[in-house]
Amino acid sequence: MKHYSSRRSGQRVVRLLALAAAVCLFAPAKGQRDSRFSYTIAATTDLGIGLARGNDPAWLGLLDVGADVRLWRGAKAEVAAMSAFALGGALANDLQGFSNIDPVSRGPAVRLRRVGLAQTLGRVEAFVGLAWADEEYFDSPLTTLFTGSSHGIFPTLSANYAVAAYPVGALGATLRYRPSPRVVLRQSLYNGEASDRLDRQFRFCPKADGVLAIGSASYVHGGTNATLGYAVGNRPTRTHALWALVEQRLCPMGRAGLNALAQASVAPRSASACSHYFGFGLVATNVGPVRIGGVVNRALMRNGERETAAELTAEIDVKGWFAVQPTLHLAHTSGRTQAAALLRVAWEWEGEK
Repeated sequence: MKHYSSRRSGQRVVRLLALAAAVCLFAPAKGQRDSRFSYTIAATTDLGIGLARGNDPAWLGLLDVGADVRLWRGAKAEVAAMSAFALGGALANDLQGFSNIDPVSRGPAVRLRRVGLAQTLGRVEAFVGLAWADEEYFDSPLTTLFTGSSHGIFPTLSANYAVAAYPVGALGATLRYRPSPRVVLRQSLYNGEASDRLDRQFRFCPKADGVLAIGSASYVHGGTNATLGYAVGNRPTRTHALWALVEQRLCPMGRAGLNALAQASVAPRSASACSHYFGFGLVATNVGPVRIGGVVNRALMRNGERETAAELTAEIDVKGWFAVQPTLHLAHTSGRTQAAALLRVAWEWEGEK
């Protein structure tokens, strides 16, 4: 994992902070019903250390700024940018990654992550532009509690394709159809090579870059959230993947509730860097201002490596817009066991006119 110098990291954060300040300065106050303009500013930082002799502390940070502008009936323009940095040492030499905000490699000071046009016509929603597939398909209520990278997008997609997922995006189009209030069908087509470079993000070149098609069917009702999905792409190799994600409320405990989640995904072993992934977990919600969760997952790689990872985390909602999240990670990777402790601090502010 490559890391930024403190000077370069400071410069990139200052630039995006300036953009955030401009959004706040010129954004009108919220509270009106007919919102024409809305914005979100979010900052997340992870302080972590590998629990082995010789590991250096690591500091990861992410600043995200986004805005939506209503254009005409059912249409809006969407734009979002982010800046991420990593300082210090690696938390562990694992396969899946302990932090889902780790940018992994050096990139531009400010990266565009979403730029496009959204249109709603009855039960159909469409988006055309630069986007992330992980935000569209894996942003579910319980799975997003966990900080491990595989809970941001399953490794059968992130390891097998040059997929549009944090921190790189790709030009594409997404259709959502709601045949009933409980069912959502999604279909996306992306440029096959995602990037964070401006000269490569806004291109759709199937011959040179390939294509990536992703689709899913979701059922959401009461305490059930279930999704079946697929991906077919030809970069870096031609392969496909199937996945399932189920989140189910088990029982109420006063105002609190106990929930279960199950994750599974498979891909052809001969053409995939990661061929199998599955995970199971429990999440207790509304325990006062706290969500508590534990999950165990396993990834199988084509080169013979295998990893079983476990995460125990508690997200403490301090102010509604400010949360603190201590986390413990364990990973057993091809015969070696590693551990890391993580403290996540997250802040989010939204406004509209």
